[in-house]
Amino acid sequence: MTDAPTLETSALHLCKALHIETDGRPSWPVAVDTVADRLKKPAGELHDAIYYAKMNGWLGTGGVPVHSLVLTSAGQAATARAKVALSRSRSAERGAA
Repeated sequence: MTDAPTLETSALHLCKALHIETDGRPSWPVAVDTVADRLKKPAGELHDAIYYAKMNGWLGTGGVPVHSLVLTSAGQAATARAKVALSRSRSAERGAA
């Protein structure tokens, strides 16, 4: 049985979805609903991940309540680091099997 995703993992998935939606363009705003659709989650379920990512400098937000997201360079870097770490983890699991 696997553990539920951590808040950090959820925030990284959010950043990855935002990166995909912007085609990697910096400072390109995307609607929260668009990112929620990509993640196949209701927008309301993203609140904690958005807050976590914002507090870590991974994204900027627009509106009150938040209606748009902008991936920062720190968010792009965090997403890339997470991708590399996941790739290494999978390689190590295959080597141990």
